[in-house]
Amino acid sequence: MAGELDYLLRISVSDMAAFDSLYKRLTDAVPIKNVTSHFAMERMKFTTAYPVDTQNR
Repeated sequence: MAGELDYLLRISVSDMAAFDSLYKRLTDAVPIKNVTSHFAMERMKFTTAYPVDTQNR
């Protein structure tokens, strides 16, 4: 990756208390200069399938 991000962790936790616990363990274990978090409150779509047109090859 280039730019501001060096690592991206995609995690799933049961609630914000679980996230806080994970966050504290992570920042205590590794010397981190800056952490940015983004949250999705619900999953709109979940698929890894890529639509392939097998009819008109």
